[in-house]
Amino acid sequence: SQTELADMIKVSKQTLYKYENNIITNVPSDKIEAIASIMNISPAQLMGWEDSADTNNTPVQNDLLSNTISQLNEHNVNKVIKYAQNLLAIQQMEDEPVLMAAHHDNPTEEQQLKINKDMDILKRPTL
Repeated sequence: SQTELADMIKVSKQTLYKYENNIITNVPSDKIEAIASIMNISPAQLMGWEDSADTNNTPVQNDLLSNTISQLNEHNVNKVIKYAQNLLAIQQMEDEPVLMAAHHDNPTEEQQLKINKDMDILKRPTL
């Protein structure tokens, strides 16, 4: 339960609720590690950086990432998160063979969806 998890990581139930709902975005790395350990997933999976069902990372890579993140202070953990989000946005743009023009005369519904997707990627904050 939420109460049990909060007790296990030594935070209040309200603080855990704020972590879960992104009200507090600078979650201390030791809490990320603790929650991931309890859930039997990697911190990268907990943070949404990798899919638990489909990952190309080896256990060594996961351990290296977890160990590195656990040594960072809160400020640098936040920088890593922002950098990873930027890399993901770039990767998503690279995965798409063609960037749709934001100005297109009478786009089809499919073209409009692609334009909207590209615009969403471009609007993401950068470092």
